[in-house]
Amino acid sequence: MKFQLVTRGRAAFLGILALAGLGAVGWAVAVPRPVLYVLGLLLCAPLLVLVVAEVLRRRTSRRLILWPAGLLVAVVVLAVAIAVPRAALDARTRSDIQWSASLDDRLSNAGGIAVWAIGDRIYLLGTQQPLRSYEKSTGRFVASYPAARYETSAVAADGSVVGWSASGEDGGNLTYYSRDGEKLWARSFKGRGAIGSLGYVTPVVAASEGLVVLADCKFRELSETKPCTWTGVDKTGKTVWTQQDYRAAEDMAGRTRIFRRTVPALPSVVVGLRQVDKERREYVIRSATDGRELNRHLVQPLSTLGLQGDLTVIAEKVDGSCQLLGFRDGKQTLATSGMPCLQGLHTMYPGTLRLTPDRAYLLEGSNARTVSLKDGSWRSIGGLTISTGDEPAVAGSDEIVYRSGGTLTAVDAGSGDQLWKKDAPGDIVGMYVDNGGLLVFSKPNVHNPFLSHADQGERAIQVTSWVSRTGKQTASLLVRNGNATRGASIGPGESFLVAYDAPAVRLVGGD
Repeated sequence: MKFQLVTRGRAAFLGILALAGLGAVGWAVAVPRPVLYVLGLLLCAPLLVLVVAEVLRRRTSRRLILWPAGLLVAVVVLAVAIAVPRAALDARTRSDIQWSASLDDRLSNAGGIAVWAIGDRIYLLGTQQPLRSYEKSTGRFVASYPAARYETSAVAADGSVVGWSASGEDGGNLTYYSRDGEKLWARSFKGRGAIGSLGYVTPVVAASEGLVVLADCKFRELSETKPCTWTGVDKTGKTVWTQQDYRAAEDMAGRTRIFRRTVPALPSVVVGLRQVDKERREYVIRSATDGRELNRHLVQPLSTLGLQGDLTVIAEKVDGSCQLLGFRDGKQTLATSGMPCLQGLHTMYPGTLRLTPDRAYLLEGSNARTVSLKDGSWRSIGGLTISTGDEPAVAGSDEIVYRSGGTLTAVDAGSGDQLWKKDAPGDIVGMYVDNGGLLVFSKPNVHNPFLSHADQGERAIQVTSWVSRTGKQTASLLVRNGNATRGASIGPGESFLVAYDAPAVRLVGGD
């Protein structure tokens, strides 16, 4: 006759403990609460030992192995129940990191960052620190550029850097660095630069083949007798060409904009304005390499202008309709057809022009146009943004990503065809589309018992990196103290992250 392991009353007591333990485990997963989870598992363990021993009792008469076997099984189950969610959380917290590098000093969490992704270099600028660069493939710190500071720095397409210090209307000092941080030359400059408002001291407007173009525009003196002077300076600091135009036409080409996406390199063309007669003015497009004139184009009222590398883009209103034109290397290479204007506050006009590497966006409130810089094809789209991630739609060069709650939908920017539709983890607080990648910041919504309630509070950020064209998720990273985390998408599925509480930079993901 088989013996009885425990009395019915004791078995019932162990069952009650197990039910309480299961309730604790369920609550700990939902909340979550790590200590409550472990306690709940321990409350379930005695009944598990008893059940295993009872199963063995019915199959064998060897009393000595019953309790040890039950205890062994309980230990294994407890270990698995703890190890699996712990490993899942560790993978979510630390996975998909290509490299990490420390910063010498903390970035101010009150300010933003600017990021340039040029070749195998990543350039990082904070509001209180000088520009610094890292090797994209390894994370190796390359150089710091002391004179390149917030709103006084620019990076050329070859990776060289210009930094300056302004000292009022009389000008200031300017320093030119190689891509590896070698100081090549320094010089003073006078007058006002041509970037931003005319009261903004920004002496650098273009760069090409190791030559930078400096601007000297007299503050608020917009007359033919007080023109802007362009000066081309080579790597040795020698002036190789000088030209004059009535004034600067482009107002954003070299200005460092601080936001969480990559900043474009300096253009390789210079655009000025020249008076034709009392009523007419024209754009004058010059090569940054030698200052030679490439194109002229009559300025229309309400026109806007942008520069992208060696491409000059002009959006204008002509005879009641609007068009976008492109000029490159002395030729008109781009023109839209049949594009209606946008309704502004008081009139119809082309819209505010924003450029990505392969696409132009004309924005006005809830309406917009997107234009291919390859063939001039265009279409109308809803309101969106291309600079920050707190809007329900963010435009990239080839894709537009729309957000509805936690659902992301990507469409082809040119055709509007849906590319993919997926759910992002947690509550999205920001998303950034650039360089073929999508970077998403969200408040974590993770039902893992070892993610404490504090880790899901205001300081926790879930970072996911995606290939914007395919929707492939390449990284999922939980930053527990990430309330001030910033970042930029620097390639397909690659995201560059900057931490503040623990000063460090990381590259996550990859196609």
